[in-house]
Amino acid sequence: MLSGSIKDGTSRGVLRRILTTTSGVAILAAVSSHVVLAQDNEVIALEEVTVTAQRRAQSVMDVPISMTAFTATAIEKANITSIEDYFAKTPNLFITDGASRSGLVSGSSLSLAIRGISNIGGNASSFGVYFDEVSTTNGILNPHLVDVERIEILRGPQGTFYGRNASGGVMSIVSKKPEAGTYGEVQAGYSNNETWDLTGIVNSEIVEGKFMVRGSMYFSSSDGFLNNVHPDHEKGGNGYDYKNLRISARMLPSDATTIDLTVNRTVENQEDLSLINTGEVDFLNGFCIACPVDADVGFYPDQRTRFSHDNPLKIKTDYWLANARIEHDFGDVSFTSVTGYSTVDFFREGELDFSSVDFLVEPFEDVDYSSFSEEIRLQSNDNGQRFHWIVGGIYGKDKRSEIEKIALGGDNSLAPFLPPHFVLEEGGADESTTTFAAFVEGTYDVSDAFSVTLGGRYSHDKVSLTDTEDDGTVAGAGEVTFSDFSPRIALTYAVSDDVNLYATAAKGWKSGGLQFRDNVPTNRFEDESLWNYEVGLKGDFAEGRARLNLSAFYIDWSNVQVSSAFIYANDDGTLTSTSFTNNAASATSKGFEFELTALVAEGFEVSTGLGYTDASFDKYEDAVIGGDEVDMSGKVLPRAPEWTANITAEYSFEVNSDWTAYLRGEWHYVSELFSRVENIHKFSQPGGSKFFQVPSYNYWNFSVGFESEKYLVKAYTKNAFDQDYYTSSYDFGFANGIGLVPSHQVYGLRLTAKFN
Repeated sequence: MLSGSIKDGTSRGVLRRILTTTSGVAILAAVSSHVVLAQDNEVIALEEVTVTAQRRAQSVMDVPISMTAFTATAIEKANITSIEDYFAKTPNLFITDGASRSGLVSGSSLSLAIRGISNIGGNASSFGVYFDEVSTTNGILNPHLVDVERIEILRGPQGTFYGRNASGGVMSIVSKKPEAGTYGEVQAGYSNNETWDLTGIVNSEIVEGKFMVRGSMYFSSSDGFLNNVHPDHEKGGNGYDYKNLRISARMLPSDATTIDLTVNRTVENQEDLSLINTGEVDFLNGFCIACPVDADVGFYPDQRTRFSHDNPLKIKTDYWLANARIEHDFGDVSFTSVTGYSTVDFFREGELDFSSVDFLVEPFEDVDYSSFSEEIRLQSNDNGQRFHWIVGGIYGKDKRSEIEKIALGGDNSLAPFLPPHFVLEEGGADESTTTFAAFVEGTYDVSDAFSVTLGGRYSHDKVSLTDTEDDGTVAGAGEVTFSDFSPRIALTYAVSDDVNLYATAAKGWKSGGLQFRDNVPTNRFEDESLWNYEVGLKGDFAEGRARLNLSAFYIDWSNVQVSSAFIYANDDGTLTSTSFTNNAASATSKGFEFELTALVAEGFEVSTGLGYTDASFDKYEDAVIGGDEVDMSGKVLPRAPEWTANITAEYSFEVNSDWTAYLRGEWHYVSELFSRVENIHKFSQPGGSKFFQVPSYNYWNFSVGFESEKYLVKAYTKNAFDQDYYTSSYDFGFANGIGLVPSHQVYGLRLTAKFN
């Protein structure tokens, strides 16, 4: 249960409706067999989904992992364009609406959680984001979903195949590869707030059966849904423009060898943050005079679209991602090599007080990431033998270089004891992590029905960090190493050809790191680990017209890394803000996931997902919140809603011999939560703002489409009834109080033309 939260009748009523609807879908699936056979006794069934979660092609129903997969067709019809979209359609996954899309603006942007496990602190990630088998976790959290074949979301630790950045789970994105023949596609879209996008895709077979190329281009721009009403910036807002280019080549030098090469380039420009203030001033209340300063603009929830920024924040992200994959089939054994390289250049400048006064500014923040990885695998082919195995190794080198300056602006009336343009923080950091890992996994089919899988991964990380002051002097430097062995065991039992039971136990691991800052208790924080215990059932029923995924889990999380931020007074009376990571004692998370898809009648498909998570700190008596030690024992984990749910209904039908049409409706629900550890504590204090807790919310999406062999016309709306909600709140609103990213309504039209 949520510590300090308010459970109301409305929330319980919504959950009753979730359970009622879910039960109704199950009943429809059970009784639908006579309906779906009505068309000339033709048996129809759900499409089989093939995934590569275990580094080999398998039906999603045969993988002993709680996972959700989206095919290219589902991605198109569900209008999935970003990580937020597919997270919303997956039980027990949650993402905050970050102030900027890039995810690099601050720790508040695009905060992800799987089963309550998230990046509460530390430098390494608790989840993995992979694009064509290459990790992009260190810099590219939200790649543009252009020309994508499949998205796989794996819940629970995936350390054997995906390593240290996979203790909570993995999001794997698979792009479409070049293929035989010539193909072209053009998509154009328009939605409210003057939002335009254009996509072009070309596939060509250069040498028949030997060499193919594929290219995609994506451009999008928007005025944004917020308006800056400051007199000097009245035409501004939170608009953006994005550009993405991908070029892929496939070479088939022989029937046994496949070589894939891909290069991605993306440039993102963001005008300002998607932040609306509440007027409730928090941690600067002690010395912020005449706050809030922009009461004439209005505050949330009375208004959701206006702000007044004298020095709008400008954000630019530029990244490259390249990978090469070579696979050779020796007959009984296959060899695979995957090489990846990525760079990210992130730059930000502008104000940080989010108000009309020139109080706090960030003259610059420049962060450069680079990542190189090489993975090789040798594995048995599925030739009917009882024993299947895979063994491999990986080398990785991640680098981060950052320089930042934060200072007061020209107007110090909100803090009159500090001079104008006083530098609060300036310096830089250079960090690198070198990884060596080896993994092995084997599956033995004890019988036709029962299989045992054993695997493990040994990892060794070397972390180096150098922190510098504004004058270039070294504030601290050091190097530490962390090693781990993460095992996995899975038992699978086939009740029938269509129903599988499984039980797994797997360890997840996240390396520690270094920190050199004044007034922090330690320069080193330790690694963290967790054990995930899971049982599940996967099955096709009603002759393949209903598909059920059911799983229950228990997670024991140890030595949890938690970041804390506070402001302290220097000897000369000035103030400095700092942050550090320490290791909390322990935490647990337990719950279940339920997913059911049913082909109720020919062309009529209904699906539902329900997730429950009970996640909290076990013992955390020395948590540092705002510079004070507090007891967070028993408090809920951040970004861990107790309930997540979604229901989708889609009806497809023939209009005539050339055209088909579909109608689709989606409903999503998330129960109340806290987006940050600091908010959990502050909400429970006397006078704590209600905005520190994110209330439960739900919303509807609708779409209608008409499709022929060559054309697709689609109209859609997200948050169709303009529900008022937010997914996170931040106390860096300064002079105008706590800030949040408000919800907004989207409606638009998309046209697609295909050419052969």
